[in-house]
Amino acid sequence: MSLINHIDYAGVMPDGRKSEGLYTKSLDFGCSFYCISDDNRLLVENDDGTYTDINYDGVLDVYIDDSECHQYLMTFNKGVLISIK
Repeated sequence: MSLINHIDYAGVMPDGRKSEGLYTKSLDFGCSFYCISDDNRLLVENDDGTYTDINYDGVLDVYIDDSECHQYLMTFNKGVLISIK
C-alpha cells in the first residue's frame, strides 16, 4: 500500500463534485496534509499545526475518495492554482 497525501480544498471541482476526500500521490512520500488557501496557494501542514507555502509549480494529479474514482489535474503556476481539469 502506498502512502497518500490529503488535500483540503474548499472549492468545487469542474464536474460539480465537492472536493471532500481529495488526495494525491504526486507530492512527498509520506502521509502529509496539505490545503489550498483562499488565495489558491498550496500549503503543507507543519508538525506544530502551522502551514508553509510550498510555492508549487506544475501539474498535480489528484483524486476524490468516494465509491467511484474521480481524477483531476490541478495546474499551479508560480505557486497559484490556475486551473482544474
